Amino acid sequence: MSKTDLYILGAFITGLLSFCVIWLYALTEWGILLGLAIGWIPALIGGFILAIFWPLLVILLVLSWH
Repeated sequence: MSKTDLYILGAFITGLLSFCVIWLYALTEWGILLGLAIGWIPALIGGFILAIFWPLLVILLVLSWH
């Protein structure tokens, strides 16, 4: 597995997980109607940004663990 494949796999996993978490947060904060209707927009933006910077996110999580 090359470095590019590893980066893409990590970006996909991180983006998908963060998309789901942000969308669930929007559902809980805005309610079912608005959360389902427009909650996917901030979830898509946040998931995309976190997918790009996933190595930094992993480093920050490891450093905050201790």
